[in-house]
Amino acid sequence: MGLCDTCYVRRCKSRRCDERLRLKMSGNMEYTLVPIWDIPVLQVTDMWMEFKAHGETCNVLYMMESMKADEFMLNARDDPRTYIFAYIERSRFSDPPMPEWPIGVGRVTPNLNHIENGNIGFAIRPTERGKGHAFGLITLLENKCLDFFIESPTACADLKNHRSLRALLNAGWIPTGKIYDWYPNPEPRKAIEFTPGRGGEPGPEEDELRRG
Repeated sequence: MGLCDTCYVRRCKSRRCDERLRLKMSGNMEYTLVPIWDIPVLQVTDMWMEFKAHGETCNVLYMMESMKADEFMLNARDDPRTYIFAYIERSRFSDPPMPEWPIGVGRVTPNLNHIENGNIGFAIRPTERGKGHAFGLITLLENKCLDFFIESPTACADLKNHRSLRALLNAGWIPTGKIYDWYPNPEPRKAIEFTPGRGGEPGPEEDELRRG
């Protein structure tokens, strides 16, 4: 049996995935943020391994490169500087209840490098991309910033990561004009900073980024 057409990851006998697809089509799925330490460690490990299999260093889970999964979960729970969330898909109601399914991760950093505004980061697992999930994740993270009294959060995206650039633009975020040097491996990169927009027509810079 090949990869399931609904879960895309695991070989399955389709009953659970048939239920998941039925709930999606009927509009009975909901999406929410939960603290990363509140989901099973095996699900977090599975998501991290998926990013690795696609040759990516997830900007939210990158510490798993140098930590064991259990250590990462404890660090995420106890670190007051950054709050990491799993982006969860679950059914509003089903009988029997369906397990929650993490389709991405996000973080809120209330005080980035002692700058007044906070910062968010986000990543959708590779097998869940192209389904509009990034828009929902960014929107929930923006709302979550209000819990930390962050009125004008920022987010950065690699200038070569056209998928993330479009996701931020589609979520109503606009470039601030600031460009930073990023130094995560495998090589130095340039990143552009965004902040939530305040309405109006997109400028030429946004149009150019959207075209990629």
